[in-house]
Amino acid sequence: MINNYRGVWQNLIAFVKLFLLLVGIILLEQITLVPLTMTIYLKGTLVKILLTLLTIGLQILFVYQVSKVYVRSVWQIKNITINRLLFIMFFGFVSMFILQLASSWLMDIGLVPVTGNQLILDNLDRHNNLGFYFMVILLAPISEELIFRGLLINKFIRTFGSSTISKSCAFIFSVVFFAFMHNPETLMSSLPYVLMGVVFTTVYLKSGNIVVSILVHMCANLIGIL
Repeated sequence: MINNYRGVWQNLIAFVKLFLLLVGIILLEQITLVPLTMTIYLKGTLVKILLTLLTIGLQILFVYQVSKVYVRSVWQIKNITINRLLFIMFFGFVSMFILQLASSWLMDIGLVPVTGNQLILDNLDRHNNLGFYFMVILLAPISEELIFRGLLINKFIRTFGSSTISKSCAFIFSVVFFAFMHNPETLMSSLPYVLMGVVFTTVYLKSGNIVVSILVHMCANLIGIL
């Protein structure tokens, strides 16, 4: 009985440590985007270009450091047939195309409210097109997939084991944290991000390759701004 309690306590401590690590890394990633967000409120093309370049540099440094310290192995290509890889990518692209169309329609009719994250993106689109496209199409997919798929899932499985229950919990936490980071005000506004998280996480787990989920994420964001 004592050993059982000790095991539960150790797992709880490990979960809290993982949670705090994830929150800290998410906050750090958000800090790297501050210069880009500042371009919304500042005038002058040169200033906006410099702040955009600073953001790109900080994001590259962030991805490099997180990969080096926590999830270097996620960049390794696992053994998978070309046909299976293409099928997984096709599933991801088609799923995101349908999901983006459905989300846009639901927002247009007012059933799904616009999130704070979307408002910031809309402001960037109006005030800094260069920074907007860099962030949405390139920066966000890489850093977000690295955090929510590469770091969270792998760290969770290494900590709690590779059982079906552990993998299922890692899947759920990956989706929930991904949706939460996009600042939804209501349960309905979180729905599109939850479904996106489900697709990205499925693609990552099935392919075993972070590059595949990054490409699907890039495609989804590109569709979203067209």
